[in-house]
Amino acid sequence: MKAKDYFEKYRKLLYEVEDGIRMTLKNGTEVSLPKTKDGLTDVISALADEFFKDFDSIREKRRIRAPSAWKGLIEEFNDKWNAVTELFTREYGDHVLRRNGFRALIIHRVPILKALYEVEKENETLEQQQAKGD
Repeated sequence: MKAKDYFEKYRKLLYEVEDGIRMTLKNGTEVSLPKTKDGLTDVISALADEFFKDFDSIREKRRIRAPSAWKGLIEEFNDKWNAVTELFTREYGDHVLRRNGFRALIIHRVPILKALYEVEKENETLEQQQAKGD
């Protein structure tokens, strides 16, 4: 699914709730929000679950095994997550999705991936130190 497709699907669940709490946002947009924090959390969890399902499907199609390929796919989906976040921010102002949220979620779900990012960060630090020393 494209970022716009996720946005269209989940905007209705987040901001156009049939029996939700009606309010006007700072930008003047009239919305109807889930009545409880749990309701909001459920919608965001559903969005994340759909991202993970699509991620796994593509990972299997591409037969991803190598750490660099994993990282590339994570970044691809993280960029898509950021695009969805940006669409919500443009339409509604402040939003509950956070930038780079997909990367944080997948690292939380698959802790071994944290090591992949930590090694890369260490390598970048070493390269910067070497560049300063040259």
